[in-house]
Amino acid sequence: MLQNEVLEATNVAAAQSAKDYGIRVILNAAPARPLGPDLSAHVDLLVVNAVEAEMICGVAVTSLSAATEAAALLSEQVANVVVTAGGLGLAAAERGEYPVRGSRSSGKIDRHPRRVRRVYRRAGRPLG
Repeated sequence: MLQNEVLEATNVAAAQSAKDYGIRVILNAAPARPLGPDLSAHVDLLVVNAVEAEMICGVAVTSLSAATEAAALLSEQVANVVVTAGGLGLAAAERGEYPVRGSRSSGKIDRHPRRVRRVYRRAGRPLG
C-alpha cells in the first residue's frame, strides 16, 4: 500500500520492487497529485476519495454518477480504480469494463456489486 506523502520517485521504486516480487500494488493517492506514467504503470489498484479524484482527473464528485465517471476516467491511467464518495457510496472501474457503483446508508455499505468485489480481489484485498 503506497500513499502520496512521500516523493513520487520513492513510490515508483517501491512499486517496481513490489512487482519484482509478485506483490500487488495499491496506491491511496492522498494527498492528491497528478499520477506520473512511471508510477501508474506499476499500480494494480488506485483508491481515491472525491476530492482526490477531482484533483487528479478534473471531475467534481458531487454524486455517485460523478464518482462513476471519475472512476472510468482514472481507469485509463490505472487498470483498477475505486472512488469513495463519502456517504454517497463508492464507484469502481476496471479498464475496458463498464464502471459500477455501490450505495451506502447508515455509514455502512449495504451491498457491493460483484465487480466492485472483483476489483478489490484483484488487488489482493478481500471485501466482505
